[in-house]
Amino acid sequence: AATVAVGALAAAWSVVLPLAEGPDEPSHLGLVLNLADGGGYPDHDGLARSVAVVRLCTTYAAAVRVCPVPGEVVTADAVRTHGVDAAPTRADRPAWNDDGGDRPTAARNQMSQHPPLYYAALAAVLRGVRAVAGGPLSLDRELALLRLVNAVLVAPLPLLAWATARRAGAGESVGRTAAVLLVGLPMLTATGGVLNNDDLLTLLGAVATLLLVTVARGHGSRRTALALGAVLAAALLTKAFAVVFLPVVPLAYWVGSSPGPRRWQRVVAGTGWVALPVLVLPGVWYLRAVARTGSPTPSVDADRYTSALAPPGFEADPLAFADRFVGLFAERFWGSFGWYTVRLPG
Repeated sequence: AATVAVGALAAAWSVVLPLAEGPDEPSHLGLVLNLADGGGYPDHDGLARSVAVVRLCTTYAAAVRVCPVPGEVVTADAVRTHGVDAAPTRADRPAWNDDGGDRPTAARNQMSQHPPLYYAALAAVLRGVRAVAGGPLSLDRELALLRLVNAVLVAPLPLLAWATARRAGAGESVGRTAAVLLVGLPMLTATGGVLNNDDLLTLLGAVATLLLVTVARGHGSRRTALALGAVLAAALLTKAFAVVFLPVVPLAYWVGSSPGPRRWQRVVAGTGWVALPVLVLPGVWYLRAVARTGSPTPSVDADRYTSALAPPGFEADPLAFADRFVGLFAERFWGSFGWYTVRLPG
């Protein structure tokens, strides 16, 4: 029931959250469109936003801050009203390459700073749909379809939470509670209903957690190690944030190994088998990024966000930072009950 509920909530968000208003959704969409059209994976600064994506954003997004147009005042909660009479009819909604939609704009699309797995997978889905349909659908329908694919990605999370709790030795009631708690995270289901690479990362992270708990419970077979390595490799090929899982691997093997003189050998051997897929697959991607840019995670904003932005006399205050961090963490975690781009007052 919790699995169905999370999937249904994500699917509902995919309809009620205005198009292009998911976190960085226009940029995610632009990269998927580039790959679906047969383009290669661009360098981190090698892709521009397209006319079609900007047009979609200004047509459908309600939050002004997502894609402001000249003359609008951008604030945290400013809303652009779209009257129902102004809605384009189904027959008049353009495909991504209609009316010069495939032309680049001056704005850069930063999403190719991420590894390619998520975008290549969604582009493959889009190419398959276009092959069946005989060509591109209108861009709003293609985005709606990609949103539903993301809802499918987050739907298994309650089942994985239940399985992980049970594998850890918890009782059935604790496992069911772990599953049901996921229904109460509005930002999880809201982001799960839009085009966002966090959805695949979250799914892979949940599978990796189940496998890590399996290892920590003493079931560290070579088959489990290779499966864990493959999942972590896929996660690292989705987003660099998956690096947080890597230090947990030897810890899981240490907890899952019986005390004795050969304990360290078992930890090193198990970690080595996990590391094999990680080094072979994502290792190549990140080494190539370092060779090209000097950083494993390059960004188009690296030259813009520097210490030069600090106001005169600024000194870092750990207490002020902690206070700011706690407030923003809660705000983003709950995401104004899902619709973060139009925020509810505190």
